[in-house]
Parts: sequence; C-alpha cells; structure tokens
Amino acid sequence: MNDQAIIEQAVERLRSEFGDELLGVLVGGSRMRSEGDRYSDIDIVVVVDRPCRKRWNFVIAGVEIETLINPPFQMRRYFT
Repeated sequence: MNDQAIIEQAVERLRSEFGDELLGVLVGGSRMRSEGDRYSDIDIVVVVDRPCRKRWNFVIAGVEIETLINPPFQMRRYFT
C-alpha cells in the first residue's frame, strides 16, 4: 500500500473517531519529504473542536501513524 492510500485510511479513521469535531489534518515528516525509509512513521497533526491535547499512535498496513491532536487555540499558539 502506498503512502497516499495509508494517509487516506488514516483520515477516515480520524473522521470516524472525531466526526464533526475534526477541523483539519496536516501531514508531514520524513516520508512526506521523501527522506524516510520503510521503518519511518507518518506524522499527522490533527485539529479538533474540543479541548483535547494528546498523542495517538496507530498502525495501518505496517506503517505507524503518529498523530498529535490539538484544539484550534493550541494550534494558534504554535504559530505565534
């Protein structure tokens, strides 16, 4: 399974988990920069409409998905 298909499945899982509270998804990391290898994870920043900050890791097709979940106010802090 290629990275795009893995990301699509990850986003579907996030939609299932957060529903309408899912505001946005940012994908990055070494695999997205074509610098990773087959052991590299996929990093996803998740913005949710709830006061929730956590790290949540899961695996799709043998690839670890590392998510960092934040509400909008926290994301704004990162960029100020």
